[in-house]
Amino acid sequence: GCISRLGIDPIVIDPSGFVQYVLEGSSTFTFVMTAVDVDGISASSSISIQLNRAPRHGNLTIPVTVGAALSDQFSLIAQGWSDLEDPTSPLFYAFSFRTPDCNQRQCENVISSASTSNSVSTTFPPGNLTLVLYVSDSKRATNVTVLKNAVFVHQASAADVKSFINDILDSSSGDPEAAISDIGIAAEALNEDHSSTEDEMRDTRARLLSGMNASLSAAFQSPELSIQA
Repeated sequence: GCISRLGIDPIVIDPSGFVQYVLEGSSTFTFVMTAVDVDGISASSSISIQLNRAPRHGNLTIPVTVGAALSDQFSLIAQGWSDLEDPTSPLFYAFSFRTPDCNQRQCENVISSASTSNSVSTTFPPGNLTLVLYVSDSKRATNVTVLKNAVFVHQASAADVKSFINDILDSSSGDPEAAISDIGIAAEALNEDHSSTEDEMRDTRARLLSGMNASLSAAFQSPELSIQA
């Protein structure tokens, strides 16, 4: 005789079928499936799931919220964040800002990518800027804090823009990620510069493009640089 193969369709659980907020907290939930045949014989299988919440109970502080583009330093400080499931586990902080025409992550300007440092100091281009903080635990559960119009930055003078770009290009810090961030800030400020002549703007843009190419080349050659998606 021959043995025919019994085909069983996979069982799929649709998460939308759960009542909202039933699975909360940091508890372990066990799901049990029991199958019973026509003769009343049953078999069971189970799976346990440990929930992991994103870090919480913290805030983003900006001691100084008004300043001049490119010259004034702004401090961003993440305070009070904790991982309730594993208080001893390190947290990772990433800082970004959004210009007035940006309202999503894809168009953000990265100030610093994820690291264990909970503060950063930076200059900004002019405008009403929104600040964004990402706090993640070791399992990548992430809390996102968005402070709209958190800082107001005055327009920089043409001389300040040129000086800032020259400082970036002449810097020998060896940190391509920081250079790329600074170049982005300089480009934003350059777009708002309405006092320079056309020749001055052309020269400044050429130097900025040269610096950007050099920084990108160094970034792709750096094994330590992590590019955040």
